[in-house]
Amino acid sequence: MHNAASPTSSLPPFVRTPSSKSPGRGVEAAPRLLEACFGSAETTIRQATVPGVVDVQAAQTHYSTGFALLMPMSASVTVACRPSDATTSRIVFAADAGPWTAASGADDPPGADAPSWHRLLHHLLYGDGQENPPGWMPSADSDQPQSYDVAVVSGIPGSAQDPYFAALALAVARALERAPQMPGTDESGISRVRSDVLPALRDAIEAATDRPTSIASLIASHAGAGAPFTLVDTGTFEFLPVQTDAREALDWAVIDPGRPAARSPEWHRDVRTRADEALAILRERGFDGLRSFRNVEHRDLNRALDRLPEELQPITRHLVTENRRVQKHVAAMRRGDWQMIGALLLMSHASLRDHLEGTTRLADEVIEAVESMTLKGVYGACMTSRDGLILVTGRPHALDDLLDTIPDTVSRAADDAGADLHTLRP
Repeated sequence: MHNAASPTSSLPPFVRTPSSKSPGRGVEAAPRLLEACFGSAETTIRQATVPGVVDVQAAQTHYSTGFALLMPMSASVTVACRPSDATTSRIVFAADAGPWTAASGADDPPGADAPSWHRLLHHLLYGDGQENPPGWMPSADSDQPQSYDVAVVSGIPGSAQDPYFAALALAVARALERAPQMPGTDESGISRVRSDVLPALRDAIEAATDRPTSIASLIASHAGAGAPFTLVDTGTFEFLPVQTDAREALDWAVIDPGRPAARSPEWHRDVRTRADEALAILRERGFDGLRSFRNVEHRDLNRALDRLPEELQPITRHLVTENRRVQKHVAAMRRGDWQMIGALLLMSHASLRDHLEGTTRLADEVIEAVESMTLKGVYGACMTSRDGLILVTGRPHALDDLLDTIPDTVSRAADDAGADLHTLRP
């Protein structure tokens, strides 16, 4: 096998986002990488490209079902694969440091210390020993999944782990012809995921990363990049393209710290546990049948908080108000209220910071810088996803001015976090 260039960090391997002058880079590079590492073969190479997404307001759905608003990225993941007669699959990822290669077999799973993307690929190819891999069914010819040669090329930053793993899992499943392609919509514009594959992909990501994971990014990536934003209900698996001029009228940027926020899987599991506990208590104390915080009306919030122990009130307040903000955000986008969009982002960040203690010092300092420029056309910002990336929006020239000053403004916080700041344009 090709000599691997082992990654030097726990980040998933990736290449920098292709420029707008080379939109087909991943599509062209993945099959070339496959043959460069593993040689040519007579079998047909199949491939799939899936766009990444940016959480506008979606991180709360990792802990309890609810509404999520996401934005498609220009960056994507491309997976190329071909069947193999070998007993193990060969995997290669494009990476800045050089190709990262590994092998994975039904009887040779990666160890507990293997990178999470390797564990995820093994699960997608072979299952977990108890369940079949997502989308694969035994046939008359074989009761074991086939082996493959697989190449992955990604423009999604490895530090953006939630969108990275969602796009990777869906691209692998589509390249293996185990997942549905992009859906159509009915007359109302609303679609629903009717396949069991996406929930199974979500479960595989949870197993590989050892932290609770929402299906929102998977559904939004499945929906594709045809609309400026996608509204997702993670309880019903319904999704709706949000038609708005917000992508043209406003400038958007994601500030990438170059590494994920230092939150342990245990921290995320504890948040979900507290959310589940709060729902159970509310069902016993007057909120009969309540299964999700998205069903708690804002007018009932104080009544709900009065029925909870003090330690569960902050997470309940965050999850209820964040679901309401998603709905307000969609309404603001549709009526062209750009300043309200920025205000909702700032409120989202403040709630995450004050009620969940889930932000980073670096993100907090960026938001402080944004708030100081709201009168100059920078409308708002929030920490997006769970990995410390920051979504910023405003008038084009004002946003450029902010991004020029951010490295100096947050230099101490960036140094303390070991951040290597990059700016991405969704």
